[in-house]
Amino acid sequence: MLARPLYRFKRFDLKQVPRASRAAALNLQLQQWTPFADSGYYVAWSDGCALAFCWDAARVAEAVSGQNLNPGRVRVIPETVLRPAGSAGARLLASLQGCEGQLWADGQLAQSRWWKDRPAADEWLAFQRDAGCLPDIQQADVPAPQDLTLADTPWARTADGFGWSVGNWRDEKLAYFALALLLLPPTAWQAARLHHYGLATEQLQAELDALQQEAGPVADARGQALQALARVQQLQAIDPYPSQLALMAWIGEKLIRPGERLVEWNYQDGKLKITLATATEIESSSTLVNTLQLSGLFDNVHTQPSKTPKSITLEMDVLPLKPLAQPDHA
Repeated sequence: MLARPLYRFKRFDLKQVPRASRAAALNLQLQQWTPFADSGYYVAWSDGCALAFCWDAARVAEAVSGQNLNPGRVRVIPETVLRPAGSAGARLLASLQGCEGQLWADGQLAQSRWWKDRPAADEWLAFQRDAGCLPDIQQADVPAPQDLTLADTPWARTADGFGWSVGNWRDEKLAYFALALLLLPPTAWQAARLHHYGLATEQLQAELDALQQEAGPVADARGQALQALARVQQLQAIDPYPSQLALMAWIGEKLIRPGERLVEWNYQDGKLKITLATATEIESSSTLVNTLQLSGLFDNVHTQPSKTPKSITLEMDVLPLKPLAQPDHA
């Protein structure tokens, strides 16, 4: 069992993605989100949403090896899925180390955050706001941490392809062995046919030489295009983030309504802080947070205390632009 401070949690809503494409879409989302160079995952699906728990696989493997155990044979389960599941609303649980805040919606874990000690009132309120909890159901007082008994089995089972820690190597070796047995007959048949192919090799080589001569100009043009792409990639690597002008235009179009204005813009190294002001008191920040989070331009969007009730301050990470892809070789 992996203690709560050692992993991160994020819920990915993929209901709009066709069922057959959800695994591939989740892989792309995990690659963008993962905070570790070498990550282990525990992923469970629930009604088109992926509940992802992620940890430093190298660190966990080292800890397991330190106990004289084989990391490939040890199943790693996050502590969260061994605590009884919730149903709706926010709750605070006592974990093996510190406290875990959870927000449940429609029987799904929507948000999770860990604190070393019981959070302060403003931290607890900020957690609920960042999680999109509506103001009328937000808890102003910090509840006492619930000490719930650990279960024998997790309430969320892992999805195919997302097991535990460094991998279930025993099952993988068995799968390789079975695959080798299945491939043995066709491999023998192919070996018997190889000498027949040798008779046609010279003729095919001559045809290939002729085609290469005809394709010479095309190959030269492709080489020049690849050089140009490399230069563009180098320029993109210098500043991988969208321009501030493009970000400001997007926020002005999608976020700022009539009667509102942007009074602060602070951007540095992919970190953006903005403050919006309005003539009336701002009732909820959840819509703004959700709009920014789902835009594909920002991540880790959260609110900060504002000086007046008629303004709201938001901080977020700007996602880098996707690098230009290298074309496949023809």
